[in-house]
Amino acid sequence: MLTTNDSMLPLRFSARRLAALLAGLVLIAIGPALAEIDLHAAPNWARVLLLAGGLMAVYVLWMALAPCCEALWSIMWVFATAAAGGVLMVAVALFTPQDRLLPLDLGTARGMAAGWCAVIAVLSSVGSMLAGRLAANEKA
Repeated sequence: MLTTNDSMLPLRFSARRLAALLAGLVLIAIGPALAEIDLHAAPNWARVLLLAGGLMAVYVLWMALAPCCEALWSIMWVFATAAAGGVLMVAVALFTPQDRLLPLDLGTARGMAAGWCAVIAVLSSVGSMLAGRLAANEKA
């Protein structure tokens, strides 16, 4: 027989497994920026990547510490926003004319920037889908 404390056990277990997965995703996402140790000399793309990764990590930590449906829905929106940002940067990298520089000090790394942002967009979409699905299953 489940008591009120035991009824949250499946959600806690699932949310913590999802938090571990999403923490790994955040580390993958900020991977290229980790080479830029000095933030004063770092390019703008590394600063933006570290800021977005830090924000995502805070939300993942909140979900791991307080596993509830509201935290899961928040994680879903945070990772969906990250996916939208990745898609936006893919579009910017692909459709900026060759004679103009890319924003955020990306330089001439058009193909590499577009590929990396596409990978991050796909991974963030998967993270958003998993969080939304877990939240919807727990609400029902």
